[in-house]
Amino acid sequence: MVKIFTDGSFKDGYVGYGFLIEGVGIQEQLVTKVSRPGTTLTNVEAELRAVLSALKYVRDTKLYEKARVIVICYDMDGVKKLLTNKSAHERNGFFRVYAEEFEKLTKAINCKISFEKVRGHEHTIHNKIDRAIRRKLNMYLSRLREDAVVS
Repeated sequence: MVKIFTDGSFKDGYVGYGFLIEGVGIQEQLVTKVSRPGTTLTNVEAELRAVLSALKYVRDTKLYEKARVIVICYDMDGVKKLLTNKSAHERNGFFRVYAEEFEKLTKAINCKISFEKVRGHEHTIHNKIDRAIRRKLNMYLSRLREDAVVS
C-alpha cells in the first residue's frame, strides 16, 4: 500500500501544490510545483492539481508496479466529492476535466484507489507538505520580484 498526501495553496496570483508519497519499501517522495492558476478557483484548483500531479507521478515512475493499493490522503472535501458531482461538472468545466483526468490516470495505473480525509494542518505529514509548498511559493515569488527589479 502507498499513501499519497496532497495539498495546495494560493499566494499572490500563483498556486502551489504538492504531494508526499510513502509506503513500505518505497523511499519517501516529496514533490512541489508552482504555476499560474487556470481558473478563479485558486485554492480549490491547487488542491485538485496536487491529486492529478501525484497520480501522474505514480504513472510516470511506474510506482503502481510496487503497490496495488493507493490511498489518497486529502484535507479538502472536494478532492473526492468532485469526482462524481455531475452538477458541479456542468457548472464548472475545470471540475469536469479534473474528474476525466482522474479517471484516465486511475485506468492507466490500474490500482485500487481509496481516499482518507485528514485534518488539515493537524497531521504531521500534511504539515510537512504545506511547509514545502509555502517555501516553494515564497522562493518563486521572491525570484519574480528580483527579476522585476533588475528589468
